[in-house]
Amino acid sequence: MDIRIEPAALDYIKAKSPDNIITLDVVERPGGVCSCHGGLRYPSVQVGKPKIIENYELINIKEMNVYYRPILCNMFSGITIIIDKLLFIKSLVAIGDK
Repeated sequence: MDIRIEPAALDYIKAKSPDNIITLDVVERPGGVCSCHGGLRYPSVQVGKPKIIENYELINIKEMNVYYRPILCNMFSGITIIIDKLLFIKSLVAIGDK
Protein backbone atom coordinates (compact mmCIF):
# COMPACT_ATOMS: atom_id res chain seq x y z
CA MET A 1 0.00 0.00 0.00
CA ASP A 2 1.26 3.44 -0.94
CA ILE A 3 0.89 6.13 1.75
CA ARG A 4 1.44 9.72 0.62
CA ILE A 5 1.60 12.80 2.86
CA GLU A 6 1.15 16.18 1.17
CA PRO A 7 3.64 18.90 2.20
CA ALA A 8 1.00 21.03 3.98
CA ALA A 9 -0.14 17.97 5.96
CA LEU A 10 3.48 17.18 6.84
CA ASP A 11 3.95 20.71 8.25
CA TYR A 12 0.68 20.41 10.21
CA ILE A 13 1.74 17.08 11.75
CA LYS A 14 5.17 18.43 12.71
CA ALA A 15 3.48 21.39 14.44
CA LYS A 16 0.93 19.24 16.32
CA SER A 17 3.04 16.19 17.18
CA PRO A 18 6.50 16.72 18.67
CA ASP A 19 7.19 13.00 18.10
CA ASN A 20 6.07 13.16 14.42
CA ILE A 21 3.55 10.32 14.85
CA ILE A 22 0.21 9.74 13.14
CA THR A 23 -2.24 6.84 13.17
CA LEU A 24 -4.24 5.58 10.19
CA ASP A 25 -7.35 3.59 11.03
CA VAL A 26 -10.59 2.31 9.52
CA VAL A 27 -13.88 3.97 10.47
CA GLU A 28 -17.26 2.48 9.68
CA ARG A 29 -20.28 4.65 9.09
CA PRO A 30 -23.44 2.66 9.89
CA GLY A 31 -25.83 2.12 7.03
CA GLY A 32 -23.60 3.25 4.18
CA VAL A 33 -25.26 3.11 0.78
CA CYS A 34 -27.45 0.15 1.61
CA SER A 35 -28.15 -0.86 5.19
CA CYS A 36 -28.38 -4.54 4.21
CA HIS A 37 -24.64 -4.67 3.39
CA GLY A 38 -23.36 -3.18 6.64
CA GLY A 39 -21.64 0.15 6.87
CA LEU A 40 -19.43 2.23 4.65
CA ARG A 41 -15.73 1.94 5.57
CA TYR A 42 -13.22 4.71 5.01
CA PRO A 43 -9.73 5.62 6.29
CA SER A 44 -9.20 8.12 9.07
CA VAL A 45 -6.07 9.81 10.42
CA GLN A 46 -5.22 11.17 13.86
CA VAL A 47 -2.14 12.82 15.28
CA GLY A 48 -0.37 10.65 17.87
CA LYS A 49 0.06 6.96 18.73
CA PRO A 50 -2.80 4.46 18.76
CA LYS A 51 -4.12 3.32 22.15
CA ILE A 52 -3.37 -0.36 21.44
CA ILE A 53 -0.11 -0.41 19.46
CA GLU A 54 -0.19 -4.21 19.00
CA ASN A 55 -3.05 -3.86 16.46
CA TYR A 56 -0.98 -1.65 14.14
CA GLU A 57 2.01 -1.84 11.80
CA LEU A 58 4.65 0.92 11.89
CA ILE A 59 6.38 2.49 8.89
CA ASN A 60 8.45 5.63 8.46
CA ILE A 61 7.50 8.11 5.71
CA LYS A 62 9.38 11.41 5.29
CA GLU A 63 10.67 11.33 8.89
CA MET A 64 7.11 10.62 10.08
CA ASN A 65 6.19 7.48 12.09
CA VAL A 66 2.93 6.16 10.68
CA TYR A 67 0.95 3.51 12.55
CA TYR A 68 -1.64 1.82 10.33
CA ARG A 69 -4.07 -1.09 10.54
CA PRO A 70 -3.05 -4.00 8.29
CA ILE A 71 -6.64 -4.28 7.00
CA LEU A 72 -6.12 -0.98 5.15
CA CYS A 73 -3.83 -2.82 2.71
CA ASN A 74 -6.77 -5.04 1.66
CA MET A 75 -9.19 -2.15 1.34
CA PHE A 76 -7.13 0.52 -0.47
CA SER A 77 -4.27 0.53 -2.96
CA GLY A 78 -3.05 3.81 -1.50
CA ILE A 79 -3.88 6.53 1.00
CA THR A 80 -3.20 10.25 0.67
CA ILE A 81 -3.11 12.45 3.77
CA ILE A 82 -4.13 16.04 3.14
CA ILE A 83 -5.20 19.14 5.08
CA ASP A 84 -8.86 20.11 5.07
CA LYS A 85 -9.64 23.70 5.97
CA LEU A 86 -13.00 25.11 7.01
CA LEU A 87 -12.83 28.82 7.80
CA PHE A 88 -9.92 28.96 10.29
CA ILE A 89 -10.01 25.32 11.37
CA LYS A 90 -7.55 22.86 9.86
CA SER A 91 -7.74 19.09 10.15
CA LEU A 92 -6.06 16.05 8.64
CA VAL A 93 -8.01 13.93 6.16
CA ALA A 94 -7.12 10.50 4.79
CA ILE A 95 -8.32 9.74 1.26
CA GLY A 96 -8.29 6.10 0.18
CA ASP A 97 -7.59 4.99 -3.40
CA LYS A 98 -9.44 1.83 -4.44
